[in-house]
Amino acid sequence: MGMVVAGAQRSAERPAGRSAAIAWLVHPATVAALVVLVLNDHLFKEWFPGLVTGKASDVAGLMVMPPVLAVLAGFAAPRLPGGRAALGAVVLTGLGFAAVKAVPTVPAVASRLLSLVIGPSVLRADPTDLVALPALGAALWIAASSDGPSPRMALRRLGAFVVLPAAVVALAATTAPYRPPRTDFVTTWQSSLISEQTGSSYYFDSLAHSEDGGRTWHVFTDQERSELPGDLQIGALAPALSACVPTAPTICYRITAGRSQVEQSTDGGASYQVVWALPAWQQRQLAWADGVDDVAVGPQSLTIQIQEGQGYLVVVACGLDGYLVGGTAIGGWQRIGFGTVVLTDGQRLDLPPPTLPALQIIMRPGDLPLSLLAGAIVCILAGLSTQREFTSTTRVLLALLPVAVICGMCGGVNDSVSAPLGPDFAGPTTWLAAVAALAIAANVFIAAFDGYGKWRVLLTIVSAPLGCAALLICGSTGLLDRDASRWLAIGWTLVTAALAAGLGAHSSRASAERAQRELVEPEPTPTTGIPDEA
Repeated sequence: MGMVVAGAQRSAERPAGRSAAIAWLVHPATVAALVVLVLNDHLFKEWFPGLVTGKASDVAGLMVMPPVLAVLAGFAAPRLPGGRAALGAVVLTGLGFAAVKAVPTVPAVASRLLSLVIGPSVLRADPTDLVALPALGAALWIAASSDGPSPRMALRRLGAFVVLPAAVVALAATTAPYRPPRTDFVTTWQSSLISEQTGSSYYFDSLAHSEDGGRTWHVFTDQERSELPGDLQIGALAPALSACVPTAPTICYRITAGRSQVEQSTDGGASYQVVWALPAWQQRQLAWADGVDDVAVGPQSLTIQIQEGQGYLVVVACGLDGYLVGGTAIGGWQRIGFGTVVLTDGQRLDLPPPTLPALQIIMRPGDLPLSLLAGAIVCILAGLSTQREFTSTTRVLLALLPVAVICGMCGGVNDSVSAPLGPDFAGPTTWLAAVAALAIAANVFIAAFDGYGKWRVLLTIVSAPLGCAALLICGSTGLLDRDASRWLAIGWTLVTAALAAGLGAHSSRASAERAQRELVEPEPTPTTGIPDEA
């Protein structure tokens, strides 16, 4: 008996893997690294670009990632010793970081995988970032100094529920990246074209002028910009969506914000015909390549410039796609990008138009997890239709289903760059909701179906996420309107849910009838082969 008690005491004194990992995660040094990671990625890199802010995120990330991996390993394998979990997490983090930064082919593969979860992401090899690897030693020291189970363990677990999701989102979220060139305003002033151009290359916000029809742009100096009229100052610019040719007022052009097309009228605006357009899917592909919404690569503003002896030139500012020019001066329509930009320090940037992409499948961060969430809901409804008695564990899990659905909906509505929280929030949130719902669905399915009709119900359940994924991907790719694809996916989910529930109820009735027959019908008496005596 004494040996048992002593063994129990030693077990209690030895930190469990999960408890040690939680203590590591909520350690003040780890939380401080998480705060540095978030602030540096989303504020300091843009405010103070340079070597220090460039490497600070690497150091902070290397201190946050290992405890996150250790906590996840603790939930997957609760009996894993804390020391082994910590060492494995540090080694795995170091190897992954070194591979991404030093092996040229790894970043492309990692970028594709990350893009499926949080949206368009780009990881780049940079061997100089390997100087941050000593931060793993600091992470391992923090793990060793974090004590295990204690009277404060409940408070630590509560803290882990806050720190773990924040750390996952911070590690997955894209940082304040290089802002590509963009133009949302163009107009004619005197004999020049004036345009607002933004992006990292222009030091974020600039006005530029062109004397050759948009082929070359010269950025105004602060002194030159101060001499412009008030309506041409940044903050007071009013983009025009339509304009008529000054020398031929019956010829007018207009654009619709968000749609890559230009319309022309030859009767003073009474009627319009499309004279230039990009297919919706091609606009979607361009937007996806830049990690933005469709409207960011479509027409934003237009102006018409008279060119002596050549006719008129229509210039359209198309956001990230640069400029579109047309009219009688050139006899057609051309995407010219940003041409050549001359900065105030004399530096020249050649920015040709992006290559029009071929059709390729696009998956937004929420497409796959939302489809899985739909399948889980159909499975749960099918299980409930059997009216079986579920265990207390299953009932508790079912009570958590609304939380998973709400999280999935919150992620779904933020599955775009223009949404309040954006894809960085949508990807991890929808995946967490889908995984939770799938766990509940698996528990319900196993408890509800004992064999009869199970495969027909399962086939119907599987068709729900497959159909939803196909519809949502068509919307993301541009083959369907995005909102229409979502409504069709919801309709498909309701249809498969009704069918699965009907099959589930039929399976339950059939199982009950079979059980009833087995109770009523007597078991056959075994024969011995000996004839009965008369």
